[in-house]
Amino acid sequence: MTDFYLTLPSSVKNPQFENTSSRYVTHLPEVLHLERDKYVVAATDVIYPYSFVNVGRPLSYWIHMKNGPPLHVTFPAAQYSALDQIIDSLNYEPPRRRKNRLKRRAPLNPDDIDIAEIDENIDAERKAREEEEREEKLRREEIAKIKEGQEAAEQEEAEFEREEAERNAAYIAENEKAFADAAAGQNGGDSPKTEGQGVEKDNESVEEEEISEGDAAYIAENEKAFQNAATGQDDGDSSKNERENVEEEEYYVAAARVAIKSTDETTYNFEKQKFEMIRKRMPTTDIRNANEFLYFMERDGRIHIDFLDPDIMFIEFETACAYFLGFHDPIVRKSGVAPSKVDLFGNVSTIYLYCDIVDPVIVGDQKNQLLSVIPCRGKYGEMIHHTIPHPRYLPIMSNTIDSIRVEMLSEFAEPIQFNWGSTIVVLHFKKIK
Repeated sequence: MTDFYLTLPSSVKNPQFENTSSRYVTHLPEVLHLERDKYVVAATDVIYPYSFVNVGRPLSYWIHMKNGPPLHVTFPAAQYSALDQIIDSLNYEPPRRRKNRLKRRAPLNPDDIDIAEIDENIDAERKAREEEEREEKLRREEIAKIKEGQEAAEQEEAEFEREEAERNAAYIAENEKAFADAAAGQNGGDSPKTEGQGVEKDNESVEEEEISEGDAAYIAENEKAFQNAATGQDDGDSSKNERENVEEEEYYVAAARVAIKSTDETTYNFEKQKFEMIRKRMPTTDIRNANEFLYFMERDGRIHIDFLDPDIMFIEFETACAYFLGFHDPIVRKSGVAPSKVDLFGNVSTIYLYCDIVDPVIVGDQKNQLLSVIPCRGKYGEMIHHTIPHPRYLPIMSNTIDSIRVEMLSEFAEPIQFNWGSTIVVLHFKKIK
């Protein structure tokens, strides 16, 4: 057998692996026995549904202020077909409605036309003003809820700390009193002695002195322990506050370095990675929209950002979010236009097809079992049949093959989120002549 084909649909059930349209394992009906040095394999056909959206998951961006914690905003997952939809979503505006056309009769005279136009303009202005007032009211209510929640959390935390301090103080005072009473009882029992006990006292004086000294040492030791416990509580709180202060200072130092932007690209990339790690440890404030801080608009077919707050240090976009919106650098330091247009294909402009039966090949700065790269074509809702014009044959990894794993990932190594439909991959095995 010099060559043969295998057809691998994602719809085949696998009790040991939860198959999806983008990741699935097929157990072959019979084991393939091939000499790994004599056979190669390639993908010849790929069939997939164009059922994935260009923003398959919520994307994040952060507003970093000169003073205060980062503000986290979420860009919702959806199928965006036009730039104005993206801008409306970024500005948290409702979908635009088509204006109802006015049903007009034949005007009696030109004055009727002017009156109708004036009425229409007044009505449009009134509706726009009402819409702005409603949006402003919603924004104020949202901010009030956030502030109210923060104040309630702060009050609850302060009340808890106060009660904890009172409990600790009462516990320490109670134990100090108990030890003081024990010491007083010991001394009072030793003082009243009769004459008949004089000789006994002389004989036992050394022993009693040793016992008294032992009790005093025990009491002193425990009093010190309780004092240390109280001090430790304070030290723990102060250590926590000190640690938080150190982390906050570390965050602002890293943010300042990113904001300045080193002229050396390697240094700048390192500082961005370090800043991202520090930011993940920082507490953030989630906000529903960024209308109080940013305004997005269209300019020359690209997205333009206006900074509305002078205290904004910079905006940090998630890598996938920056790519989708047309920003080459995820850090945006001032108002301006994105260098590129929005990629309406989103994160799925290309499908990376991986297969676990081939030897790893170099992909960028890594080695992976990449079988082929499929360009995305067609429109949403279509079934796409892509025939690879020049298949790339790769050596197989093992002499025996009983199962094959297929993965379809985006260029960000994320599984393609197919909303419906199954995928099919056709593999061609051939013997090296």
